[in-house]
Amino acid sequence: MKTVLFSFRSIAAMLSLTALLIITSASLTSCTFDDTELQNSIDDLTSRIEALEDFREQVQGDISSLQDIIAKLEGSVTVNNVVDNGDGSWTINFSDGTSVTIRNGQDGEDGLTPPSITVVKEDGTYYWAYENADGTTDFILDDEGNRIPVTGEAPQVRINDEGYWEISTDGGQTWEGTGVKAEGSDGDSFFKEVYVEDGILYLVLADDTVIEVPMTAELSFDFGTDEEVLYFMAGETKELAYAMSGQESVTVNKPDGWRVSFQGSSLSVTAPAEENVYAETEGAISVILISASGQSLLAEQKVAVGEAPEAIDLSAYGTANCYIVPSAGRYSFDATVIGNGADGILEGGQFHTSMATISPASAELVWQSEYSDGKGLVSMVTLESGKVIFNATGKTGNANIAVKDADGNILWSWHIWCVGYDASMDVSVTNHEGETMTLMGMNLGATSADHDKDAFGLYYQWGRKDPFISVDYDNPTSYTATYDINGNTVAWSNNGTSMGESIEYAVNNPTTFILGDINNSYSNWTTSQNDYLWGDPLGTSNETGHTKTIYDPCPPGYTVPDKDAFTGFTSTGEINFSWNEINVEGEFNEGLYFITDGSTVSFFPAAGYRVDFYDQMSSFTQSGCYWTASPDNRDAGSASSLYFNAYNVNPASWDSRANAFSVRCMKYDKGM
Repeated sequence: MKTVLFSFRSIAAMLSLTALLIITSASLTSCTFDDTELQNSIDDLTSRIEALEDFREQVQGDISSLQDIIAKLEGSVTVNNVVDNGDGSWTINFSDGTSVTIRNGQDGEDGLTPPSITVVKEDGTYYWAYENADGTTDFILDDEGNRIPVTGEAPQVRINDEGYWEISTDGGQTWEGTGVKAEGSDGDSFFKEVYVEDGILYLVLADDTVIEVPMTAELSFDFGTDEEVLYFMAGETKELAYAMSGQESVTVNKPDGWRVSFQGSSLSVTAPAEENVYAETEGAISVILISASGQSLLAEQKVAVGEAPEAIDLSAYGTANCYIVPSAGRYSFDATVIGNGADGILEGGQFHTSMATISPASAELVWQSEYSDGKGLVSMVTLESGKVIFNATGKTGNANIAVKDADGNILWSWHIWCVGYDASMDVSVTNHEGETMTLMGMNLGATSADHDKDAFGLYYQWGRKDPFISVDYDNPTSYTATYDINGNTVAWSNNGTSMGESIEYAVNNPTTFILGDINNSYSNWTTSQNDYLWGDPLGTSNETGHTKTIYDPCPPGYTVPDKDAFTGFTSTGEINFSWNEINVEGEFNEGLYFITDGSTVSFFPAAGYRVDFYDQMSSFTQSGCYWTASPDNRDAGSASSLYFNAYNVNPASWDSRANAFSVRCMKYDKGM
């Protein structure tokens, strides 16, 4: 049995009558009656009634908005974007050009609580329901006892004179009490929370019911291959695992004689038969997508009949731990030989292995310094018949490719230096003894030889083959970002022990900085000192014993320089504080232009260094630190280096081997 309750109009009428009777009574007993308190009481009651009515209208609007949203969801309409209006409401813009505005947040009007109306999904259809005071949920039924679909007639709500919500399902003819009071100590919103995550708009109702509405997918098409040109044999069919989103219509264009069709999750492409002399043997397949809003996207894939060109063998003229990739293309290198091979294993060197060959089971990109517009430096990394094969996109930067054993452990890794460098950029250098050698014209890992932010290059702990990244030039408090082959950020680490590690550990962990001993001024990253790692254990020149080893970080034909390579940078061959005795052109400005041979100059950036015992950058743009291949006998755990800043140049300096310094590679023809 339904109870007929007073409406807002009845409350207002009673309020007016009560006020009239009180005023009339007062006027009969006193000529000087002060009605201020009474008037304030009436104003307060009126304000409360108006606030309740405003809140009821807001809730009714929220119900209508929810109905619209469910209708869009069931009609497969997606959300283009959600706009925060800054007033506690959000506007949801749909792909069909319409919009809905809702209130968002965990707190509604102070002291006002909406009715516990919610929706329940069953068999793919949303129905109106409400949550009882005991937490149970009942469907809202029509006069015939049937559930009411959300896309049908929305329930109406009102607040009775006792402050409780009522629901009507017949257009306001009859009302049902809910037992939910509209006025409480804590206000709440009909929509408890609104947020977007992973391409889904989440609407959380007051009872924690979650409604998920897909966001409009961005127009995109990927043919599923990184090949610039996809080669076919005559009549051959290839199934491409394409990816497509955001489209309402699709148009495909192709060269004459080719067949292209969508087959489920594959794009089937068939080259013309050999006997079809009128067909085009090369061209481009184009896919045009049109969205519901009229936006368009053109994606193209070049195709040709014929054999694909062989990958350029980077190791054809010698293996190394670094390979220069000058331009876009397909490349390979021998992944069964570590470093520069057997010639790089020194007798008595106590290296981690006596064998220069390995048998890898797989290959993968460890990190790359660039990823934008869906592409990095390197893609399509595979291991085929002992060779690593990969595509270079033509972007400049650095990458690292590793091969692994069957258990997924790294056996070896190579630095891929994507830079347009050739031998014409080398510079001749004359040292203090008058001996001439040839250095590269830029730092190892740099992409510029000029004074700019791309000139700083990478960093190496003395004796290790794998590079470490620099800080961001524009934000030197953080290291530059690196990415995996899919564009995800790669995390670097340190071993955290400050006690050193084995050579094998360093090989297996190319992204781990190995801390030195904080209690030792000149510390090693190795657990025991090894002077042989970069091939010059006695501190000699190339003519008398310097040998490139399997741990040398330089590309084929180059090595870490001799101990005396930089002694020509001062008139004494040793540290100098007088700029008249220092062979430079111009003043210090984030580095120096050293006069290397007569009038030839080369920019050496002040790249700073990564500190041995806590793996943080120091002196970036303030000092230059460059390793040589030689240990230094002045202190155990130290190695010879070039050091300079704005006040002095020391071409015969020395420092802790656990520090990571720059490397300027020297031409190395021995054994090539």
